[in-house]
Formats: sequence, structure tokens, C-alpha cells
Amino acid sequence: MHPDACECTDMIDKRYEIFAATFTLLLAGALLLEALTYTRGSIYFPVGVLTIMLVMSCAWLVDAVIKLRAQPPQVRAEAGQGEQWRRFATIIALSAVYVVAVSLAGFFLSTLLIIPAMAVVIGYRNYPVIAVSALIFCAITYAIFALFLRVPLPAELWSRLFGIE
Repeated sequence: MHPDACECTDMIDKRYEIFAATFTLLLAGALLLEALTYTRGSIYFPVGVLTIMLVMSCAWLVDAVIKLRAQPPQVRAEAGQGEQWRRFATIIALSAVYVVAVSLAGFFLSTLLIIPAMAVVIGYRNYPVIAVSALIFCAITYAIFALFLRVPLPAELWSRLFGIE
């Protein structure tokens, strides 16, 4: 292995992080502008979450830029494309599919499928933990939105097919 291989990999990771942080920052900003148009009762949660996302994205971007600048110039010049870009593109594609799937198949089915898919894409392989995490996330989301806030979640595919409420 080349002695600078680790530094070069770190450089690829930092460039990937800068791109991902910038994308996340822009997405959070655009969604926050949209959320600010919501009616009074439904504005608090999305604005709070998106504000946190905006702040965290800024911190992530600043951290990645600082670490990238700390690398020697020759390492920066040697850094190339990596597996990280394919993973990032896959995550973006899965996110787009999820948005469409929620409207077609419903929140729970789509979420129960997307959480394991995303976990596998990022390299997590503890399948029992993935399954339990997906179930817990769906249960907590249902409790918060449907029971506590009384906000309806998108209808499930089976409820539309069989007329079940």
C-alpha cells in the first residue's frame, strides 16, 4: 500500500463530506423556506427540525473544509473518485424513491423498506438491529403524529386496496 494512501482516502472523504454537507445545507434551506409558509399549527415541528438540520449542516461543512485545508497540497492533488460518491448517489436516489413510495404505498410500508435499504447502503450489516430500529422508528412516529399531534400520516396501500381505515 502506498504510504499516502490513507491520506488520499481521507481527502476523498473530506471532499465527499463537503459536497454532502453543501447539498444538505441547500436542501434544509429550501425546505425551511417552504415550511415557513405553513399554517400556524403545523409550522413548529418542521421549522424546528429544519433549523436544527441547517445549523448542523453548517457545522458539518465548516468542519470538513477545515480538515481539508489541513491536508498537504500534494495529497489534495492525488485524491480521486471513490466508493463514497456511489453511496451518496444511491442514498439520493433512494430518498427520491422514498418520497414517491410514501405517496403510493404509505408511510409505514415505505419506511419499513427504506430504513434497511439505507442501512445496507452505508455499510451497516447488523440485520436484527436494523429491523428493530425500523419498527421502533415507525412506532414512535405513529405515536407522535397520529396519536399526540393528531396529524394523519399518508394512507397505506393495503388500506386503499381493501377500504380499511
